[in-house]
Amino acid sequence: MKWNSIKFMATALILSLGMVVILTFGYTSFKNTKSNFKQSYFKESQLKLEQARLQFENLIRGANQFLAQFSLTDDAMNAATTMEPSHLNAILQTMQQTILNSSSVKLGLKNGALYSAPSVARSASYDPREQVWYELGERSGTEPVWTDPYLDYFNQQIIITASRMIWSPDGDPIGVLAVDFDLSSISRYIGGSRIGSQGFVMLLSSSGTILADTDNFAIGERPFGNRLGAVARMAQAEPTEYNFKGKPYYLKLNLVRENGMAVATGVSMTEINAHVWNVLFPVFITGCICLALFGLVTYYFVLKGIAPLQRLVSLMKSVEHGDYGVHATINTYEEIRSLSHSFNLMTEGIRKRDEALSASNDKIYRLAYFDSLTGLLNRRHLLETTADALSGNPHSGIAVIYVDLDNFKTINDMLGHSAGDQVLIEVASRLEAIAYADKYASRIGGDEFVLVLHNVENKTMVEEALQRFILSMDEPIYHKKQMCHVSASIGVSFYPEHGVTFEVLLQKADMAMYHSKAKGKNQYCLFDHSIQLQITQKANIERSIKEALRNQQFELHYQPIFDCAEGRITGVEALLRCQAPALSGVPIQTVIETAEQTGLIVPLDKWVLEAACRFAGKLNAGRDRGIRVTINVSANDIAQQGFVNHVEDCLARNRLKPDWLGLELTESVLINSFEGSRSKLEALKEIGVRMYLDDFGTGYSSLNYLKLLPIDYVKIDKSFVASMLQSEKDGLFMKTLVQLSHTIDLKVVAEGVETARQANMLLRFQCDMLQGYHIGMPRNGEDMLRDLALDLGLSQRPLVEQ
Repeated sequence: MKWNSIKFMATALILSLGMVVILTFGYTSFKNTKSNFKQSYFKESQLKLEQARLQFENLIRGANQFLAQFSLTDDAMNAATTMEPSHLNAILQTMQQTILNSSSVKLGLKNGALYSAPSVARSASYDPREQVWYELGERSGTEPVWTDPYLDYFNQQIIITASRMIWSPDGDPIGVLAVDFDLSSISRYIGGSRIGSQGFVMLLSSSGTILADTDNFAIGERPFGNRLGAVARMAQAEPTEYNFKGKPYYLKLNLVRENGMAVATGVSMTEINAHVWNVLFPVFITGCICLALFGLVTYYFVLKGIAPLQRLVSLMKSVEHGDYGVHATINTYEEIRSLSHSFNLMTEGIRKRDEALSASNDKIYRLAYFDSLTGLLNRRHLLETTADALSGNPHSGIAVIYVDLDNFKTINDMLGHSAGDQVLIEVASRLEAIAYADKYASRIGGDEFVLVLHNVENKTMVEEALQRFILSMDEPIYHKKQMCHVSASIGVSFYPEHGVTFEVLLQKADMAMYHSKAKGKNQYCLFDHSIQLQITQKANIERSIKEALRNQQFELHYQPIFDCAEGRITGVEALLRCQAPALSGVPIQTVIETAEQTGLIVPLDKWVLEAACRFAGKLNAGRDRGIRVTINVSANDIAQQGFVNHVEDCLARNRLKPDWLGLELTESVLINSFEGSRSKLEALKEIGVRMYLDDFGTGYSSLNYLKLLPIDYVKIDKSFVASMLQSEKDGLFMKTLVQLSHTIDLKVVAEGVETARQANMLLRFQCDMLQGYHIGMPRNGEDMLRDLALDLGLSQRPLVEQ
């Protein structure tokens, strides 16, 4: 039985209460029994004291009466005065017989004569005047005085004497009359007296010497030393505890006032306690037996009472181990029945809570480690899984495949995000369907997926798996009866050839993926160090662009645009050039593409806008008919929050008419951010800025987009201009493009016009504007200002046959 169990506590509590009751009863019984015994002994002691006191009172009363009567008896006084021996002896003899307990009566005269009854023979040396009783009586006056006990000269007995002075009728002192009392009778009484079996009664002299005691064992001792008076003051009223001969007693003491003697009684405390123990010991034994029986009965009922609780404990342990099927059916007591009902409710609540908690944990686990849309591993889970695989099997080949969907944003913008989600789910399914046993597929964000293949023995098996995946992507994806086509650009890196950590492998697979996009998309690319070199070159170009922007090392060159209807130069296109030594060998188109990929195109476009607006201000200063400056604008620039305001501010600062500024945009810029681009371009067109669709014919060339976008001009790509003279079909295609543009109210600018034949044919096709080397070479701002100011006959060149 454990000390902290209910069984132990209940048993201990009840036994403790029983023990307290028994101890309280025992203590009370002990106190009462002891008090009763003490009172009994005290009564016996008081009785002994009273008897001794009465004996002394009778003795003293007889002596006082005798001494007083002798002085009042004429016959006795005459005999004492005349000193007639026979007569005086007879009188003393008569009086001695009337005094109880007296041993003798004597009269000592001033002349030294001594008369006594009974008569005694004395030696010649005995002089009554030298005796204590005579000396005390001589000084007593009229009151009797008492001596201390002393040894009688004549009979060698312990006696006490009462004496007083007697006078003649004339007032002359005659002598001292004395009465002797033998203490043997009192000693016999005291010696035979006993209080209980161990108590005592003793007679003490005024000096504290024991004259008589029980069994006369201590005669002559002085148990109180010189403290008899002090002890008497304590023990006279109430019994006082006192040690006598090493034993404790209750002491009671009475003083004899006339002679200072004392009678003391002692009640043995040891005897009282022994009597109390003898009386209470059977009671104590009986109480212990009852307590033991009470404990056994209590233990039995406690066991019976807690048995249902122990059953509940057993059921609770089952619940603790996950067994929620247990059910308590205990109906022994009302409280236990209620507890059983509560236990059943609690068990059911715990079961439901655990089921909900388990479901929540599963949900949390899936949210933490799986993509919520596709069900594939997320980036975190893939990272942990691959890191474990790399550490657990470092000698096994691993391929990390980075998959990025091509033009996925177009699907979202055109068909909505629900269609985009359906595409992602289907692509995830096709990734998982790749016939490779040991693989992990993951969606790491947006339209980007990562496939990790384990136990790769060679690259061929990876390429075969990727070819099957690319073929599977040719199958259309349907969403609400709408058919979607999507392709993917894929990059692959291998462990341990390209890295020993997953982060490095993922980074290099990402590099390879971008390389496949640059090569035309819808293909895979295995990472090699040439790709790393290209990335490094790209980083160097990026750094050089930043330095060129910071050091003002960019400039604009301008190429003239000839208006066929007006027969003059009506515009120039601003073309970016870089004077930075670090970029001297890099094609300007590569610089622009790098800027677009790294986000540097935004500050670069802002600089171009500012510089072009300043040039337009100089170019049109003092002209009656303005010349428009057109600049190329990137998608990133249009996406900026303050794009429209920035253009308006530049126009205002340089005091330009909005018509003097044209913005050239590619089809891809407009298509990829259709709604955002449209609203901003409409705002600028509304104030007069002209819009050009650049490289027309090379992209989607959707007539629907052309109709919806706020476009003023289309610029036909130079590839069409270069090929239109090669065949009748190519020429017809060019003519159709021009006519189609006119049909939807768009003017046409032909780029790349390098010969007079091209110019003449375009004039026959009614092309609105011409641009190219045949019209004019790109020049820096100062040269262009000078050429336009001198009007070097550029307007005639398109009409010249070569």
